[in-house]
Amino acid sequence: MNPVTQQARDTWQEDSMKLTTGNRIDSVVAAIKDAPSVHEVAAMMRALRRGEDDTVVIGPYRLDLEIVEVLEPERQGLLKVQDLNLSSAPRVVELKPAGERHGVLVTRIDGVTDAQLQTAHFGAGTPLTTEEVREGLRSDVDKLKEAGLWNQNFERGGTWLLNPETKRVIISSWSQVGPADQNTLQAGCEQVLRMIDHA
Repeated sequence: MNPVTQQARDTWQEDSMKLTTGNRIDSVVAAIKDAPSVHEVAAMMRALRRGEDDTVVIGPYRLDLEIVEVLEPERQGLLKVQDLNLSSAPRVVELKPAGERHGVLVTRIDGVTDAQLQTAHFGAGTPLTTEEVREGLRSDVDKLKEAGLWNQNFERGGTWLLNPETKRVIISSWSQVGPADQNTLQAGCEQVLRMIDHA
């Protein structure tokens, strides 16, 4: 890495930690846009991330580094449900290119802070969340059903993420969302409602 690039990255990292959430996300996205390679983007994200994957959490924003072939279906799925205002679905901010094949998908989860999302556990003695959040999930199920859409990942407990501070549940993947027939919708809704009621 040339000295100018290294100095710019170091300055960005130092400055981004001092800024407010809104300004920090702007700084990060601008740096991604200007980065000369996906390796530079990965290095920037490693400096900020909190987990073991290529995900950065800044306030309510999540940035996921992946190949565009993986990110684009996720972006498209989220856009299909964005107008439904689901409590369990992040909102798409933008998909920024990072190198030739990679990109960074920026999403926003209102009401979720920098706390790391955790896999939601089901079963006796492990309450999933509050009744208020359960009602939000039930509402999400109804909204999807009324729209004739279904997300296959909604039925898979491993894709449910829980914010430990707010107890809000987020479904981690929306790449499989699409139109569904009544039988699929009915079966899916019943499965999710059972998961909510018995959590």
